[in-house]
Amino acid sequence: MRIVAVAVLLFFQTILFLVAVWQVMGLLPVLSWFGSPAVTTGMWLAAGIKVAILVVSVVLWWLLGRLRVSIGSRNREARVSAPG
Repeated sequence: MRIVAVAVLLFFQTILFLVAVWQVMGLLPVLSWFGSPAVTTGMWLAAGIKVAILVVSVVLWWLLGRLRVSIGSRNREARVSAPG
């Protein structure tokens, strides 16, 4: 059952990684905005939302990774300490 849990966590961790990469690629044009008078408040707001989504997805990715490793190590400990 733990193998299924690890697989599900790995799936969600992969999705979160793809979301983070997508946000980084969407933020690349922001680098050309500095010094441009044509940039509106709405554009900065959209960039801020992208940064917030990026931060949340990276934090969740990191937490799921720690949880996945923890579940996997408990699985290894159970196999090592099992009698037989």
